[in-house]
Amino acid sequence: MLNETQEFNYEGMEYLQHGDRSMMLRLCRAAGVGPFPLINDL
Repeated sequence: MLNETQEFNYEGMEYLQHGDRSMMLRLCRAAGVGPFPLINDL
């Protein structure tokens, strides 16, 4: 278990488009030197 606080960088991007509708992805990346696990919020 981690006992320290981790900072994250958040990036929103379009990953799929159907006609005039878009699906967005919010990518959360841990700040600093990795490797880190990946967290996706669709």
